Amino acid sequence: MGEDWQAAGDRGDTTPSRAAVAPPVFVPPESSSAPATGSVAAAMERDRGPVGGSPVGNAGARPVEPHLPSGPLGFTDILDGAFQLYRASRRVIVGMSLAVLVPLHLLVAFVQRDSVLTGGLGGLLEDPEAAAALLGEGGDPTAAVIGLVLVQGTVLPLLAGGWIALASRVIDGGQPSAGVIVRTWRQRGPALLGAWWLHVLAYLVPVAPLALLALAGAEVAAAAAAAPVLLLSALLMPFFVRVAPAVVIEGLGPVQAIRRSVALTRRRYAATGGVVIGTTFVIALIATLISGVPEVIGFIGGFGWAWVLLAIAAITSGLIQGPLTAHTATLMFMDSRARLEGHDLVQRARNRRGQP
Repeated sequence: MGEDWQAAGDRGDTTPSRAAVAPPVFVPPESSSAPATGSVAAAMERDRGPVGGSPVGNAGARPVEPHLPSGPLGFTDILDGAFQLYRASRRVIVGMSLAVLVPLHLLVAFVQRDSVLTGGLGGLLEDPEAAAALLGEGGDPTAAVIGLVLVQGTVLPLLAGGWIALASRVIDGGQPSAGVIVRTWRQRGPALLGAWWLHVLAYLVPVAPLALLALAGAEVAAAAAAAPVLLLSALLMPFFVRVAPAVVIEGLGPVQAIRRSVALTRRRYAATGGVVIGTTFVIALIATLISGVPEVIGFIGGFGWAWVLLAIAAITSGLIQGPLTAHTATLMFMDSRARLEGHDLVQRARNRRGQP
């Protein structure tokens, strides 16, 4: 027993160990101070988990360092941190995503089963006019509009809020659970939906003149104005990246969350735009490479059940792209608070005083 105790003591925090330890991902500066010892050190080690500012983490799904945010984060820190947060909550993310996205996308794809090229490549070659009939025989866009509103305007904003709540919970040292997502939907769901629709209206403002020109029969003028309008819409995107995190993390209403996001973004607009473009490209590329397999098979094979494969592709894409994008937005929000408001320093001071 004495030897066992001595061996355990040799592995404690007071003596460096030669065992390989995963580099931390979100380690705050004060972590370099003298370590605690005994049972206190063991408890801290259990709570802390292998996390930190490097994208590489331990394969375990233990929670990240409690009471983060960390300091300012760069592009690679944000991107790799998003993957680290995904891995820490992967079981909850996959379970909730499948529970929501599988019935939803199967329903939408079934409703639109006559609106896709179910004949695949062979059917397209036999009937070239099918390429101009993507909306079905009558060209009725109702099914497509219903699917777009149902998915983009209702489900995805709520899922994004759930992923943000999970990320915030993990960063604060808590355990991810489906209850976190359900509580977020119940408490912040209306605000998330309201903020999403308000930000859509902001995009519609520059698009409205195009619609008016098209209705007036000025197709040439509408086509000429399309490029500047699309550019303006793209320039607006960075201002809304932090809206959902402001709703979930700070509990703001739709209007206040948009103002908060705009205020944080305009002080670092160029940096925000660069991170948005870079992370969106990487995440979309990964999602496309994975979800594109069933889509290509459905297009080449067809056989009248391409809608099922298209639904599988949409589910796979949502399983990858949605959570990673939400985690990226969460880290960008926390990065802005650290850079512009010193929120990380305030939190560390509270931690030293034992305050939540």
